[in-house]
Amino acid sequence: MPGSFVSKNSKHTEKQDNYNDPEKLLSLLSSRSREKVLWVLRNKRVSKYVFKPSGRELWVVSGEGSDYLILGDYYCTCLDFYLESLVRIKRAYCYHIIAKKIAEITGNYRVYEIPDTEFENLISDLVRYAIDSFE
Repeated sequence: MPGSFVSKNSKHTEKQDNYNDPEKLLSLLSSRSREKVLWVLRNKRVSKYVFKPSGRELWVVSGEGSDYLILGDYYCTCLDFYLESLVRIKRAYCYHIIAKKIAEITGNYRVYEIPDTEFENLISDLVRYAIDSFE
């Protein structure tokens, strides 16, 4: 997609797997979810929190309803991931995970450096948001 956030700065070769190719990542989703990913990227709603001095990192995607913690490349705290990926086993990813992966590949995310003393507070807030979304 010329001129889009997806192709911007992405560097991949045929030897790299599909998970380093933004176009192939988008193809894993429905058209509605693809639009959500593009909206997230366009609005820079992917954040990487780097804790100092430990260097621990957390990724957060601010979606339509809340902020969602992404663990690695394979887990999201959103209700959609829980229902569609873990319970119904219909798909491996929600749009938040795909948005995080593409943002990481393209460099299209915000970085926040915060002290290690704030780690527990951030985790607590994100878990509380996740629990509230399940109710």
